[in-house]
Amino acid sequence: MKRVLCQDTSGNTVEFTYDGAPLRLADTNGFSAAAYTVNTAQSTGQDGENYLSSTANKRNPVITAEILSDYRTQRDRLYSFFQPRSEGAVFYYEDDSPGRKAGYYVESIDVEESGAVRQAVISLICPDPVWKALEDESISMAQLVGDVEFPAEITGEFTASHRNENVMAIIPNDSNAARGLTITFEASGEVTNPALIEATRQKRLEVDVTLHSGDILTVTTGPNNKRVLLTSGGVTSNVNNRWVYGSTWLQAEPGRNIYRCTAESGEAALSATIRSTPAYWGA
Repeated sequence: MKRVLCQDTSGNTVEFTYDGAPLRLADTNGFSAAAYTVNTAQSTGQDGENYLSSTANKRNPVITAEILSDYRTQRDRLYSFFQPRSEGAVFYYEDDSPGRKAGYYVESIDVEESGAVRQAVISLICPDPVWKALEDESISMAQLVGDVEFPAEITGEFTASHRNENVMAIIPNDSNAARGLTITFEASGEVTNPALIEATRQKRLEVDVTLHSGDILTVTTGPNNKRVLLTSGGVTSNVNNRWVYGSTWLQAEPGRNIYRCTAESGEAALSATIRSTPAYWGA
């Protein structure tokens, strides 16, 4: 059953379903459409043109709902919820599938002023045309693994934890859309210049920083969300200026991605976690 759930930046929600009341989903448009701009150029005397580049255009999903009763309350609710400049808001779309989500801005809202059933048309703009899965995927490398189970009975020497020495991680991307990563480097000792390498393509992400025990370095690589944050002593600061020149903002490209965490020195004290959200061109 089709379901659209809109959520604003404060966590408030408005839900649209076909059997909803007094607010009922009537139709949706533009959720599955994908439009691209292809740039070409023609040389003098050339038949046809040369391909230059192509880009995916913004998405324009439109929700058509019907107000069945309690008109004034529902009308005020919609106008109050769908505000301009609602950056970071997310809507969830389900149509006999696990569901997808996307950020949106409100382009327009128009609610009929009279009638036994009053139609409301809500037009949204998604600057990022890529749909995202509802849940992130996460994989860890070289993490400390606890060896103590509770309740515990200590009768002699024991180890509280051991280090998982697997510094490799494989992220399969079955979609045809690349997806950004959130890489969290954690130090249990001194680490210089933590880095992540994509082994197949031989691309490298590196930050010129020295981590000390307990420090956390978080790197995000998604479109319009590229940043490097260092948390040390409970204080988080932006260290984008420590990005190593020539590094790549690694993403999970379509296909099989093999990553390795490393460092200039102190690799044995470094662990990493990679989180990413599966991305899709269609809903």
